[in-house]
Amino acid sequence: CVEETDIKFKLAKTVIVNSVPVPNTPYPEFEGYYFHKLDENTDIRQPYPIYADKMTLKEVLKDVGITVNTKKPWEWLEVAELTDRAFVPDEKDYEEVNLSGFELYRRLGKGFATTAMAERRVDSKGNVITPRIKETPIDNINHIVPINDGIYAMLQDATMKYRVLMCASAEASTKGKLPRAKDFVQTTPNSILVLNGTVELIPKVKENDRTDARSYNIKFQNVPETAIADINDAFTDPVFDVVTILPATEYDGSLFNLEKHNVPQGSQFLEDNGDGSYSLIRVTSSIEKLTSGVSLEGKYIIGVDSASNEYKVYKGEYKTAGDTTSDIVFREFTDFSKFVNAEGDPAKFLLGNLVDSVFVFQINGTTLEPNGDLNGMITDDQSVPVVYAEDLLFQPNDVIFNSSVLCDTTFEELV
Repeated sequence: CVEETDIKFKLAKTVIVNSVPVPNTPYPEFEGYYFHKLDENTDIRQPYPIYADKMTLKEVLKDVGITVNTKKPWEWLEVAELTDRAFVPDEKDYEEVNLSGFELYRRLGKGFATTAMAERRVDSKGNVITPRIKETPIDNINHIVPINDGIYAMLQDATMKYRVLMCASAEASTKGKLPRAKDFVQTTPNSILVLNGTVELIPKVKENDRTDARSYNIKFQNVPETAIADINDAFTDPVFDVVTILPATEYDGSLFNLEKHNVPQGSQFLEDNGDGSYSLIRVTSSIEKLTSGVSLEGKYIIGVDSASNEYKVYKGEYKTAGDTTSDIVFREFTDFSKFVNAEGDPAKFLLGNLVDSVFVFQINGTTLEPNGDLNGMITDDQSVPVVYAEDLLFQPNDVIFNSSVLCDTTFEELV
């Protein structure tokens, strides 16, 4: 079936159900301003359960000859091997049943392991070349390291009357199994100096992150208190995804030539088709163009034009109007009267999902202007800066610190 994953940001708020106020939060003690909600997943490659509401599920599965009874929407799972029609098995061991002896031992037990090291090498001209990988010498304090993260290691001191543990043995020898040189590669962040070099900003980067580096523009802006957005003037449901627009002239076809690991998993792009329409590109275990799916038709996205740095809204619709068999493309959407606030009045702001956070965008004619993070705008503490931060590929990213106290703050106080 069509592989779709639709995760939405939801604002935490109180809704009225049968005249009774009920919080829409994932659990009663939730104190955040927003949360994630899985609306649909039909992609077995994603780390989420297969899920959709019964009407969406019926629409998705009918394409592969599976009839969904809306009164018992999961009854079709009782038919042997019927799931293979919709979700084709692949070679990935999701249940981790084919682990090596050492992997089982590492996850279950407690013990020790011999380490390896990368020895620096240079050529005759002094250039650094691929390091030599060898077993760490016996006289090195790191020659043997403990394995303490296994289930047994965590349970051995637990107070309980009974326990059931699985037994697993590791390979006795690791000869011929030294790691590869690329296993020692680590990613380190480049720091950014701002305010005449008095402040150093260091991005958070995971050691195993091999995705393409991003560039950033750092800005500090003073804004009056009256410019801070009122969340009551915002259109809050749904929260739109914010993606980069890839110009047709520069990126036509080249996105599919990228190495998958150069682009973070879950990334989305709008690719310019050159005819006023745009195609949605998604990166998972592969790079694919999404042209069909129940959740795409009518979907809104905030696109950032990497050439003009304009923020606009795009809506998914059938390429040929009225033809539900044609591909779904995205076109610029300018009828902002469709977006209303909780009182039913025209909204002044839209919300966008970026860097796993929610940001506020002000409607300015037919374009949008980024204001800052929702958390910073909701707080009553005016000394807390409102930050807007992008983390998009193929364009310089803006990181803007907005505060209403900058004009009354000396340089020394700010630093």
